[in-house]
Amino acid sequence: MINFLKRKYPQTFISNGLMSYNDLCILVELGVIDAPINHVNGSSIDVTLDKYIRVEDMSGGMDKVDLMAGETIKTKEIELADYDYMMPDAVLLGSTAETLNLPSWLSAEFSLKSSVGRSFLGHELAGWCDAWFKGKVTLELKNNNQFHKLMLSEGLKVGQIKFWKHIPVPRDKGYAARGQYNGQSKVQESKGIK
Repeated sequence: MINFLKRKYPQTFISNGLMSYNDLCILVELGVIDAPINHVNGSSIDVTLDKYIRVEDMSGGMDKVDLMAGETIKTKEIELADYDYMMPDAVLLGSTAETLNLPSWLSAEFSLKSSVGRSFLGHELAGWCDAWFKGKVTLELKNNNQFHKLMLSEGLKVGQIKFWKHIPVPRDKGYAARGQYNGQSKVQESKGIK
Protein backbone atom coordinates (compact mmCIF):
# COMPACT_ATOMS: atom_id res chain seq x y z
CA MET A 1 0.00 0.00 0.00
CA ILE A 2 2.76 2.48 0.92
CA ASN A 3 4.63 1.91 -2.37
CA PHE A 4 1.38 2.48 -4.31
CA LEU A 5 0.81 5.74 -2.44
CA LYS A 6 4.36 6.93 -3.11
CA ARG A 7 3.88 6.27 -6.83
CA LYS A 8 0.45 7.91 -7.01
CA TYR A 9 1.31 10.84 -4.69
CA PRO A 10 5.09 11.38 -4.99
CA GLN A 11 5.07 14.58 -2.90
CA THR A 12 3.45 12.89 0.09
CA PHE A 13 3.82 9.87 2.36
CA ILE A 14 7.60 10.24 2.32
CA SER A 15 8.47 10.26 6.03
CA ASN A 16 7.09 8.99 9.31
CA GLY A 17 5.44 11.35 11.78
CA LEU A 18 2.41 13.62 12.09
CA MET A 19 0.50 13.91 8.81
CA SER A 20 -0.48 17.29 7.39
CA TYR A 21 -3.04 18.69 4.97
CA ASN A 22 -2.16 17.02 1.64
CA ASP A 23 -1.68 13.60 3.23
CA LEU A 24 -4.90 14.00 5.23
CA CYS A 25 -6.85 14.73 2.04
CA ILE A 26 -5.48 11.47 0.61
CA LEU A 27 -6.60 9.59 3.75
CA VAL A 28 -10.15 10.88 3.18
CA GLU A 29 -9.94 9.87 -0.50
CA LEU A 30 -8.75 6.37 0.49
CA GLY A 31 -11.54 5.91 3.05
CA VAL A 32 -9.24 5.75 6.08
CA ILE A 33 -11.76 8.14 7.66
CA ASP A 34 -15.23 8.88 6.28
CA ALA A 35 -15.08 12.62 7.03
CA PRO A 36 -15.98 15.28 4.47
CA ILE A 37 -13.02 16.95 2.81
CA ASN A 38 -13.96 20.34 4.30
CA HIS A 39 -13.21 18.88 7.77
CA VAL A 40 -9.50 18.58 6.91
CA ASN A 41 -7.32 21.07 8.80
CA GLY A 42 -3.58 21.74 8.60
CA SER A 43 -2.63 18.68 10.67
CA SER A 44 -5.92 17.15 11.85
CA ILE A 45 -9.41 16.21 10.67
CA ASP A 46 -12.49 17.48 12.51
CA VAL A 47 -14.89 14.84 13.83
CA THR A 48 -18.45 15.17 15.06
CA LEU A 49 -20.57 13.70 17.84
CA ASP A 50 -22.71 10.71 16.86
CA LYS A 51 -26.39 10.37 17.82
CA TYR A 52 -26.02 7.73 20.57
CA ILE A 53 -24.54 8.17 24.04
CA ARG A 54 -24.21 5.94 27.10
CA VAL A 55 -24.89 7.15 30.64
CA GLU A 56 -24.45 5.39 33.97
CA ASP A 57 -27.25 2.94 34.71
CA MET A 58 -28.29 3.60 38.28
CA SER A 59 -31.24 1.17 38.27
CA GLY A 60 -29.39 -1.15 40.66
CA GLY A 61 -28.30 1.65 43.00
CA MET A 62 -24.70 2.57 43.72
CA ASP A 63 -22.21 -0.25 43.33
CA LYS A 64 -18.53 -0.76 43.92
CA VAL A 65 -16.63 -1.66 40.77
CA ASP A 66 -13.41 -3.69 41.05
CA LEU A 67 -11.44 -2.85 37.92
CA MET A 68 -8.73 -5.42 38.78
CA ALA A 69 -11.40 -8.14 38.74
CA GLY A 70 -12.56 -7.07 35.28
CA GLU A 71 -15.79 -5.52 36.58
CA THR A 72 -17.28 -2.62 34.63
CA ILE A 73 -19.61 0.29 35.22
CA LYS A 74 -23.00 -0.51 33.73
CA THR A 75 -24.37 2.02 31.29
CA LYS A 76 -27.50 2.42 29.22
CA GLU A 77 -27.69 3.67 25.66
CA ILE A 78 -29.90 6.61 24.76
CA GLU A 79 -30.23 8.88 21.78
CA LEU A 80 -28.56 12.23 22.23
CA ALA A 81 -31.78 13.92 21.11
CA ASP A 82 -33.47 12.48 24.24
CA TYR A 83 -30.75 13.78 26.58
CA ASP A 84 -31.61 17.26 27.89
CA TYR A 85 -28.44 18.74 29.34
CA MET A 86 -25.15 17.55 30.73
CA MET A 87 -25.17 18.69 34.35
CA PRO A 88 -22.03 20.11 36.01
CA ASP A 89 -19.60 17.30 36.89
CA ALA A 90 -21.64 14.76 34.87
CA VAL A 91 -19.94 12.14 32.68
CA LEU A 92 -21.09 10.18 29.65
CA LEU A 93 -19.76 8.11 26.80
CA GLY A 94 -20.20 9.40 23.27
CA SER A 95 -18.60 8.51 19.97
CA THR A 96 -17.50 10.05 16.74
CA ALA A 97 -19.97 9.88 13.88
CA GLU A 98 -16.96 9.22 11.64
CA THR A 99 -15.46 5.75 11.29
CA LEU A 100 -11.74 5.01 11.15
CA ASN A 101 -10.23 2.26 9.01
CA LEU A 102 -6.56 2.36 9.99
CA PRO A 103 -4.00 0.44 7.91
CA SER A 104 -0.86 -1.19 9.30
CA TRP A 105 1.25 1.97 8.93
CA LEU A 106 -1.04 4.49 10.61
CA SER A 107 -2.19 5.28 14.16
CA ALA A 108 -4.50 8.08 15.28
CA GLU A 109 -5.19 10.29 18.28
CA PHE A 110 -8.34 12.17 19.34
CA SER A 111 -8.17 15.68 20.83
CA LEU A 112 -10.95 18.10 21.69
CA LYS A 113 -11.60 21.17 19.57
CA SER A 114 -10.24 24.19 21.46
CA SER A 115 -13.62 25.95 21.62
CA VAL A 116 -15.17 22.83 23.16
CA GLY A 117 -12.38 22.66 25.73
CA ARG A 118 -12.83 26.36 26.51
CA SER A 119 -16.46 25.59 27.30
CA PHE A 120 -15.09 23.16 29.93
CA LEU A 121 -16.31 20.04 28.22
CA GLY A 122 -13.51 17.60 28.96
CA HIS A 123 -12.32 14.40 27.33
CA GLU A 124 -10.87 11.89 29.76
CA LEU A 125 -7.72 10.97 27.79
CA ALA A 126 -8.39 7.52 26.25
CA GLY A 127 -8.14 8.80 22.71
CA TRP A 128 -5.40 6.67 21.11
CA CYS A 129 -6.15 4.34 18.18
CA ASP A 130 -3.50 1.76 17.23
CA ALA A 131 -2.73 0.60 13.72
CA TRP A 132 -5.36 -1.80 12.28
CA PHE A 133 -8.19 -0.23 14.35
CA LYS A 134 -11.54 -0.09 12.57
CA GLY A 135 -14.61 1.61 13.99
CA LYS A 136 -15.96 4.71 15.65
CA VAL A 137 -13.94 6.28 18.44
CA THR A 138 -15.63 6.17 21.86
CA LEU A 139 -15.26 9.41 23.83
CA GLU A 140 -15.31 9.76 27.62
CA LEU A 141 -16.83 13.21 28.13
CA LYS A 142 -17.19 15.23 31.32
CA ASN A 143 -18.80 18.60 32.06
CA ASN A 144 -16.11 20.35 34.10
CA ASN A 145 -18.22 23.47 34.69
CA GLN A 146 -19.22 24.40 38.21
CA PHE A 147 -22.41 26.29 37.37
CA HIS A 148 -23.33 25.67 33.71
CA LYS A 149 -25.18 22.81 32.06
CA LEU A 150 -24.03 21.88 28.55
CA MET A 151 -26.32 20.96 25.70
CA LEU A 152 -24.79 18.42 23.34
CA SER A 153 -26.16 17.78 19.86
CA GLU A 154 -25.59 15.22 17.16
CA GLY A 155 -23.18 16.68 14.61
CA LEU A 156 -21.35 18.92 17.09
CA LYS A 157 -17.72 19.33 15.97
CA VAL A 158 -16.45 17.88 19.22
CA GLY A 159 -12.85 17.13 18.32
CA GLN A 160 -10.18 16.37 15.80
CA ILE A 161 -8.18 13.32 14.84
CA LYS A 162 -4.42 13.50 14.27
CA PHE A 163 -2.77 10.75 12.21
CA TRP A 164 0.72 9.38 12.76
CA LYS A 165 2.50 7.47 9.99
CA HIS A 166 5.00 4.86 11.16
CA ILE A 167 6.71 1.61 10.21
CA PRO A 168 3.99 -0.99 9.45
CA VAL A 169 2.74 -3.10 12.37
CA PRO A 170 2.34 -6.85 11.69
CA ARG A 171 -1.33 -7.86 11.47
CA ASP A 172 -1.09 -10.20 14.48
CA LYS A 173 0.32 -7.36 16.63
CA GLY A 174 -2.20 -4.74 15.50
CA TYR A 175 -5.43 -3.62 17.13
CA ALA A 176 -7.67 -5.88 15.02
CA ALA A 177 -5.92 -8.94 16.51
CA ARG A 178 -5.30 -7.68 20.05
CA GLY A 179 -7.86 -4.98 20.85
CA GLN A 180 -11.31 -5.58 22.30
CA TYR A 181 -13.21 -2.69 20.69
CA ASN A 182 -12.38 -3.28 17.03
CA GLY A 183 -15.30 -2.92 14.64
CA GLN A 184 -17.51 -0.88 16.99
CA SER A 185 -20.22 0.90 15.03
CA LYS A 186 -21.43 3.11 17.89
CA VAL A 187 -20.58 4.13 21.42
CA GLN A 188 -19.26 1.18 23.47
CA GLU A 189 -19.13 0.78 27.25
CA SER A 190 -16.12 -0.79 28.95
CA LYS A 191 -15.59 -4.50 28.43
CA GLY A 192 -13.30 -4.66 31.46
CA ILE A 193 -9.55 -4.42 31.81
CA LYS A 194 -7.80 -7.43 30.30
